[in-house]
Amino acid sequence: MLRGTKGADFEGSARICRGFETRCAFFRGGREWKERFLLIKGPFYFVFADENGQSPKYAVGLQYMKPDVKHPNSKGHTLVLLQTNLGDTQYEICFQSEEVAKQFGAVVVEQSLAAETEEVRKRLGHENLLNQRKSLHYAETIALKKIEEQPDKPVSTEEIMTNMPVAPVGY
Repeated sequence: MLRGTKGADFEGSARICRGFETRCAFFRGGREWKERFLLIKGPFYFVFADENGQSPKYAVGLQYMKPDVKHPNSKGHTLVLLQTNLGDTQYEICFQSEEVAKQFGAVVVEQSLAAETEEVRKRLGHENLLNQRKSLHYAETIALKKIEEQPDKPVSTEEIMTNMPVAPVGY
């Protein structure tokens, strides 16, 4: 139902991990991450257990996000770091094909910009000028419920060290 009559903006399978690059070892040959089915509809991407999943496991908003597509590794897998505009990595997504990874990245850029434009229109009081398709409105309704079900972002070593109290000199 999320696809609507016009289809999704992107559909594909990938391995996905929440957090910073050093935590997700799949790309560097570590443990295998479960394959998930990703679907982008408007300013959200939905993560399903597989292509036949009836309900998404969770959703992620693309507003203020940018993809960083890395070079393929020796096995041909391509890593996409989904980052905030400030450069914080929110998700690592590993595709088996560089072409699919680049396609995903292009759609993320497009939908992120569209979401930011929509926000500006709403802020300026032009929300009545927004002409959303019914399927896009439905996808947004589902996404707003599923965003809360995202995996927790892991705490990095840098964040731990930054928040550690500093003992005064002489102790």
